[in-house]
Amino acid sequence: MEPDQDAVRRTYYAPEYHASVMLEVGEMSADSPRRIWESRDRQLRNVFPKSYILDSITSGMLGGQAASIWTYTIQDAGGKVLRKRDIAVQSKKRLYTLRFCAPADTFSKWQEVFDHIEKSYRFLAEDRPSGRVLTAWAQLDCAL
Repeated sequence: MEPDQDAVRRTYYAPEYHASVMLEVGEMSADSPRRIWESRDRQLRNVFPKSYILDSITSGMLGGQAASIWTYTIQDAGGKVLRKRDIAVQSKKRLYTLRFCAPADTFSKWQEVFDHIEKSYRFLAEDRPSGRVLTAWAQLDCAL
């Protein structure tokens, strides 16, 4: 899947911890979120055979809607090993993606914060992502 040129992306960083939450809303392609994750998994396996490890591609829920969840570990260009959890929902011809990222060795410390953001995520009547992700992200420093 090519990046959606009309996508709206917001990334919230805690740079001192190398952790982030990214929310992206874009037009949906013909593929389901699971197929998108499976395709990206194949791409990463080919491009980064030694630094990419698939943990799982599963089904779940986000904001009360069926979601596909892709969890993996990858080493970035600087040598840092990152764990990522990407959650995607297809709704009204849009693809909503919520990505959590932290160093693999500290991801579990962030799990409570990431879970809070994921559980508080809601779709508004206008089919826009909720601003609650901002509230949860503001609590990061208190969570550690």
